[in-house]
Amino acid sequence: MLNDHGRRNAGAGPVAQVNRLTMASATDFERQYEAARVRSDWAEARRCLERGAGADDPFCCAQLGVWLLLGHMTDRDDGAGFRLVRIAARAGAPEARRLLATLYARGRGVEANWAKAVDWLVRGARAGDADAMRQLAFLLPEGLATEQQALLAAAAQAGDVAAQRKLSRMTQTGPVPERIDWARIRRAARRPVLADGADETVCEAPLVRLRHGFLSEDLCDYLICAAGPFLTRASVNDPEAGADRIDASRTNMFANFWLLEGDVVTDCVDRMLARLVGVTPETGEPLSVLRYRPGEQFAPHFDFFDPASPVHAGQIAQGGQRIITCLVYLNAGYEAGETAFLDAGFKIRGEPGAAVFWRNADEDGAPDRATRHAGLPPASGEKWLLSKWFRDRPQTDVRTPGPAY
Repeated sequence: MLNDHGRRNAGAGPVAQVNRLTMASATDFERQYEAARVRSDWAEARRCLERGAGADDPFCCAQLGVWLLLGHMTDRDDGAGFRLVRIAARAGAPEARRLLATLYARGRGVEANWAKAVDWLVRGARAGDADAMRQLAFLLPEGLATEQQALLAAAAQAGDVAAQRKLSRMTQTGPVPERIDWARIRRAARRPVLADGADETVCEAPLVRLRHGFLSEDLCDYLICAAGPFLTRASVNDPEAGADRIDASRTNMFANFWLLEGDVVTDCVDRMLARLVGVTPETGEPLSVLRYRPGEQFAPHFDFFDPASPVHAGQIAQGGQRIITCLVYLNAGYEAGETAFLDAGFKIRGEPGAAVFWRNADEDGAPDRATRHAGLPPASGEKWLLSKWFRDRPQTDVRTPGPAY
């Protein structure tokens, strides 16, 4: 299992629960690592991984690569992490192949290369990896409906929920081909792009804008399905202690798409959001999917860090101010559950795929206190949102705390 053992809270740091590396049997290196991990002897665990990586053991290369990419139990080194993950991917480890595709898509540890990101997804799909098949299917244009259906059918048969749900929404174009044209898929797979459209101003003070049709129904559902396995109780950031904590003011569930939870498709959505609000993707915190069930809420709060709080001032100095918030409504089928701006006196609820965004601070970083808002509880049904914060500087080496409160 590729993970960063010891970090369980999705709000406090990267966490991943993905399938175990596909290997005929555990190697001696892996067994030694597991024994050290169970004892919480992290120094010995790291030595085991280093010995195994020195011998090009796929499990150890992948696991140590993840540690280096996340700066877990070691100094962060994206380049070294990328190279180790690539060794594991070339050895046929499914998780390493998928992670390598994400690294190429993001340009993490290597120069961004879309063709290589797609190539590694194709390699995984040809080897029967349902996750890779599903990602490729969502990256194909409508003109390749036959190939898309073939990929979705194979992923759905393997139990992939997002593939099953998309397949059920599609109009069948004919029998699924027995052979897939992988070369055609390599050429055709492309990033979803921000469609042309005008932003609607729904409030002047604070300035809140709305973009209809930002995400397709398929991408909305993709995000809901991708978040499901990682949902945990949402937290807030304590302005006095500086730590994330569970609080009665916020009772919904959420899941962050850190490096291991995200994939090539979620990275595409990340880039679309950055383009929508006019900033670079590097300034963004991780995508976060929020789920509200009846009665669950996020009480009135600010998203910015308050410079008057010594703890928040330190967080601003370290990682910058949260200057923009963006919410994307992912589903229908619930009652009430609006986003309410208390001081401005209005509520908003977008249709599935609509994006609402606003500035939390001015160009000088001064907070806009008119942005106080609340996530109201749905009266019935489930409400799903995509949330994204952007800061005033790149977030390459910054640990991301929970929401300010």
